[in-house]
Amino acid sequence: GSSQYFLGSLTTYDPSLKVNILGVDPKTIDQYGVVGLEVASAMAKGVRSKTHADITFSTTGLAGPSGDGKNPIGTLAYALSIA
Repeated sequence: GSSQYFLGSLTTYDPSLKVNILGVDPKTIDQYGVVGLEVASAMAKGVRSKTHADITFSTTGLAGPSGDGKNPIGTLAYALSIA
């Protein structure tokens, strides 16, 4: 019965997919890094825009082995977008 409310999921591990699929502004990634709260928010909004879902959730994290120059390894950001 979950197909009645769960549309699917996207895995956009590479920053280029965050930009090209979800519509995250590259300047946002440049400014805050791939794990910024601003990026997570833009990702959730991008998924909602693409899927027309009422509620979307995004998560982005930095597992390593190297950092992104803005956030330490182990940083996690997530966001919820509600229509």
